[in-house]
Amino acid sequence: MGEEITSRTTIAISRITPRCIITMMFTTMFRIMIAIFRITTNHIISNTIMEDTMNTATSIIMVTTKD
Repeated sequence: MGEEITSRTTIAISRITPRCIITMMFTTMFRIMIAIFRITTNHIISNTIMEDTMNTATSIIMVTTKD
């Protein structure tokens, strides 16, 4: 009885695992792509924001040092 259950579970696992692996691969690939996309977009956005903040900071510093 115990052996039968174990064999059934192993068969079920062997059937499920390939799909799981494929789905995992797809999900990981998708996540990596999203991460890369986010990093690149954030890098571009952060660069522009950093430039703006630097410009504003320098202008504020210039104004404060003038007085």
